[in-house]
Amino acid sequence: MLRLARAEDAPDAPDAHDAHDVAVPRAARAPIPTRRYRFTDRVRTQRAARLCILAAELPPDERALVLSRYADGRSSGQIAVLAGCSRFLIERKLRRLTTRLSRAEYIFLAPRLIQLDPAQRSIARACFIEGRSIRAAAIHLNISQHALRESRAVLLALVRGLAAPGTPPVPGGLASGMSPKSGGLADMRKKNPPGTGGVPSAS
Repeated sequence: MLRLARAEDAPDAPDAHDAHDVAVPRAARAPIPTRRYRFTDRVRTQRAARLCILAAELPPDERALVLSRYADGRSSGQIAVLAGCSRFLIERKLRRLTTRLSRAEYIFLAPRLIQLDPAQRSIARACFIEGRSIRAAAIHLNISQHALRESRAVLLALVRGLAAPGTPPVPGGLASGMSPKSGGLADMRKKNPPGTGGVPSAS
């Protein structure tokens, strides 16, 4: 025999007060920053600060772009609006600049430009600081591409020799027997003719 369910037999529905007590606030559901997230943020902050320091030797327009992104914290879209260009153009420029700033040649030569003689300083700035190609740098400096390649090879040998892991910094100059008062890389090339790699020989 079927019995109709009565209202008092139905399960009690939670009232508004109980529902309010059970509901979890939105803030409590937000993800809690873990040690990994904090470490990632710290690495990003350190990388941004280092890029801003390295950007000091860049041309003014490129330096302003790096500082706007990593010092002021503007997005690529915001920079594009200020510059009146495409966001994709800004992102492409930033990728090229961060790649150049991360190269060993730039990191090694940028703080040591003052220790180079004027001719080598111009070549180092054109090739490694401003990122020009050999042809563009030769036209900019009004020298032959052959002469530019030779001087560039000397600079590369210097970077690879003195910037090798475990090599202590040499006070007073870029290499042994080379100081700001001497003839710089020009004297070093006289002591080490082509074929020796451009690296000063041990005396």
